[in-house]
Amino acid sequence: MVRLDKTRGYKSVLIAPKNSPVRTVSDALAQPGLYRLRLGAKNSTSGYLAPYCYVFQKRVPEEARIDPAKHFKTVT
Repeated sequence: MVRLDKTRGYKSVLIAPKNSPVRTVSDALAQPGLYRLRLGAKNSTSGYLAPYCYVFQKRVPEEARIDPAKHFKTVT
């Protein structure tokens, strides 16, 4: 995606209830099996592919990469 200022990239949001202890993606990732994850349609670059790639797969070292299906209570 190219923004109006000519920069490239995607923006994602994390939505959690106001009284939730989750304030960052790291908060949600710190407790495997506790939270549910909702991504956009699998054919959506911004709703599925970009978050999946940048949050779960671009972690270094490779063993730090996360499989959302195993990490979250449910993924839809």
